[in-house]
Amino acid sequence: AGLVIDLDAPANTDVTALNISLSQNTDLRINNADDLETVDASGSTGGIAMNLSGADSDDFALETATTGSGADIIQLAQNTFSADSVSLDLGAGADTVAVVLSAAEGSNSAVADLSITGGAGGDEFAFVGGNIILNTDEDAFGDAMGTVSVTDFGNGADTLALEGFVSITSSFAAENSVTQALETLDEDAVLFDAVLAVSGAVEDANPSVVPVFYAQFEFDGSTYLYGDENGNGLDSGDMLIDLN
Repeated sequence: AGLVIDLDAPANTDVTALNISLSQNTDLRINNADDLETVDASGSTGGIAMNLSGADSDDFALETATTGSGADIIQLAQNTFSADSVSLDLGAGADTVAVVLSAAEGSNSAVADLSITGGAGGDEFAFVGGNIILNTDEDAFGDAMGTVSVTDFGNGADTLALEGFVSITSSFAAENSVTQALETLDEDAVLFDAVLAVSGAVEDANPSVVPVFYAQFEFDGSTYLYGDENGNGLDSGDMLIDLN
């Protein structure tokens, strides 16, 4: 089924919160949603296909979105949000979320931090592009950088769909080279230091036959995924995702 909700219609002016429960699989389209801050579809049992990318604007006010127990398909674009942070909770069910990451500030002062919770079930998280922004001296992350986290990756048969991925052996740096790089860190190292060390291991190991080379590593109690998007070591436009 298809459902279009136009928030620019006379009866829908000044709508900032949308609460909806759908029992059938539905292709949901929300038009003129710039001012929409909350989408609550947690009571839905049907799968919802929904684009929350704010395609017509780079000033989309969304802060939270929640779906229900169906097999949902959600699209997001990180640089279209005007809020400092955006959270997405996919509820139960085998869901798919596709995220276009951004290392470009656009018209906003900073890229939104993005937090995704897959919930119960085997979910697929697809990421395209990079979100790392370095400061002017390239010795720390820039203030405009938007962080990306998947709060419960592995809660079920979760999978990652990564741009340019070929296979574990050809697209990921060997675990021992990443571990050795992290062992050189000082006790007072911060996340940037860890990513810089890992990026060196990735650059050394990159066979230059894959478009993006990845590494998974542990730091300060979290699991991270780093992606070298251009083969030049750590740079703005690379990928960093906290898989918790």
